[in-house]
Order: sequence, then structure tokens, then C-alpha cells
Amino acid sequence: MGQFTVKARIAAPDQAREPQDVEFLVDTGAAFTWLPEEIAEAAGLLPHDRCLVRLADSRQVEKALAWARMTLEGRTDQTFCLIGDRHSQPLLGAFTLEGFRLSVDPTNRGLVPIIPFVV
Repeated sequence: MGQFTVKARIAAPDQAREPQDVEFLVDTGAAFTWLPEEIAEAAGLLPHDRCLVRLADSRQVEKALAWARMTLEGRTDQTFCLIGDRHSQPLLGAFTLEGFRLSVDPTNRGLVPIIPFVV
């Protein structure tokens, strides 16, 4: 399919700080959205939990989870993000894609709206 990026705006749920514009690599293999620590801090995201995750190189690490207000493809909603290493690549994961009712269009390398199944 190939890789592509999308732009989104991230803010703390209370919007106490200036939203951050972020370019995410779309990664359907990643369960959760990954935000570098400096972006999460600038947006004012507050960790509410920790989560053990497996990285692409098979290492297991514990990362902080934080709720974020995200605007993506014209929609605004809340999702949670893993707070990643400083200066790491922002990743848009499957949980966020499904929450925003979006899927990957591999032909056009973009995101498209979907009608979710509920059965």
C-alpha cells in the first residue's frame, strides 16, 4: 500500500493551551495514536493511565496515555494517545481511525469515511 501522512490538530480536552498542528504517519498496524512527548506537553495533554505496548522492534515498553481533542478530516472528537519518545514520528493508529469512522484508501493514499458495523 505505501505510507502516507495526514494533518490533524491536537488539543487538551479542556483546550487550556493552544492547539498543535501535527503531521501523522497513518499506521493501521498501530493500535493507538502516538504523540511525541514535546507535542503532548505543548498541547497540555495530561496522562491519566499507563499502558504496556509492543514496539515495531518487538520491545515492550510502558507509555503514558492521555485524552486528546483531535480535529481530523473535518471532524472533531476525543481520542486517547500514547505519549511517545521526544522527537519520535507521530503515528495515527487504528483506535483513532475507527473512532473517527475513517478507513484507509490504499489507491489514493488517503482517509475515507466509513459506516461502521455494529453487529
